[in-house]
Amino acid sequence: GTETLRCEAIPLAYVVDPVGAGDAFCAGFLASRLEGGTVAEALEVANACGAVVASALGDQGGLPDRATVEAVRRSTGGGAAPDTVR
Repeated sequence: GTETLRCEAIPLAYVVDPVGAGDAFCAGFLASRLEGGTVAEALEVANACGAVVASALGDQGGLPDRATVEAVRRSTGGGAAPDTVR
């Protein structure tokens, strides 16, 4: 059967610049899948990538590295906004 996965948006204290957030989401999803992650894991990574980019100024300067993505994933388990890990 077909399974539907949902992932809540990561709450941001404020959006600095949304340019590139969708691209970062897609890149995070694809990178995770190419590294062998499940669809659910890839969705979490993608969500974190998009949130980090939206919370920084500029579409390229805000691209997260792996450590930042993992910090955001850990912090959102407790309801923290991604900007608290910067």
